[in-house]
Amino acid sequence: MEQTVLILGGYGKAGSYIAELLLSNTNVKIIIAGRNLNKAKIETRKLNNKFYENRVSALKVDAGNFQDLKNAFKLCDLVIVSFPYKNGQEKLVIKSAVEAGINYIDLNADTDKYQVLREYSEKIEEQSLIFLTGAGIIPGCPAMLSHLIGNYYDSIEKIKISSLYRDKNIPSGGVYDIMSHAGKSAFTYRKGAWEKSSSFMIDRLNFHDKFKSRIGVPIYLLELEEIPKKFNLRELEAYQAGINPFVDGLYFIWKVLNLSHFESTLNLGVNLFSWGNEKFTNPPFGLALKIEAIGEKKGVVEESSILLEHTDMYLATAIPVVAAVLQIFKGNVEVGSNFMGHVVASRDYLKVLKDLGMKVTTKNY
Repeated sequence: MEQTVLILGGYGKAGSYIAELLLSNTNVKIIIAGRNLNKAKIETRKLNNKFYENRVSALKVDAGNFQDLKNAFKLCDLVIVSFPYKNGQEKLVIKSAVEAGINYIDLNADTDKYQVLREYSEKIEEQSLIFLTGAGIIPGCPAMLSHLIGNYYDSIEKIKISSLYRDKNIPSGGVYDIMSHAGKSAFTYRKGAWEKSSSFMIDRLNFHDKFKSRIGVPIYLLELEEIPKKFNLRELEAYQAGINPFVDGLYFIWKVLNLSHFESTLNLGVNLFSWGNEKFTNPPFGLALKIEAIGEKKGVVEESSILLEHTDMYLATAIPVVAAVLQIFKGNVEVGSNFMGHVVASRDYLKVLKDLGMKVTTKNY
């Protein structure tokens, strides 16, 4: 059956790549939607010209306008939200999707939406809908890789996740998302509990080859919260590598002084980050996400790792989302509201990532 996918923020970098991958690998129809109809039309023309088909259309949709969302969601079977929520948009988008009876995927790392998803969880299950949150490479794949490697071992002791992204032209929405997280605490899991990490805590991250060795700081991803108990871990750490000295220092100052809690200073930080990133970030560009683990397999203690890499961080974000959509279309994703990384983890999913263009390197897996 032919499906229609509406991409909110579809003219952004990640949204555009998601549309291209869907058009290349499925027979879906695409609606490019957002507040700026002109940008949506430009993206629509580009995609239709590239694929020599008329499967893409444009639509003006304000994510803060309930009537806009209600009218738009009548036209699709699945909505993909590829921009960071602001000013309560998550409530309107999720409510509209549930009322329209459509499936939903978001690429957001923000936390406000989780309360909204909990409020609607029963209605989502009653209608046999699939709502995937935290989709993409980061968030999304850290939980997916944790499940893969946790299920590989007979017993597992420690997981370490390292991530890195470098791009001179991160859009303002992406920078806003990054700087928003400067106001949030980081945690590591040790001896049966999550502990708040010091703002001065650092570690060396080894990516080999292209990105080699980098200094990173702890981060906390909500999708990882239940992983330690599920696999009886002793330790779980997640780190993010720096981008360049200027933006790393800026982020540190905003974090220590809690400047992201105020809209005026948050916006100032976004502007300074964008300037410093464009001016001082040097090659190599791209994204890397690595999971390393120590555990026991058939009575032998061994170390294993999985490394995901791509030269384009936005294409790297789009690939896991499209791989999840393909699983939904195949009927391989359970209904309900879940983190993407919790429900797509399989060797088949890892293979699809590779088929779609992700570089996948494994050791003892």
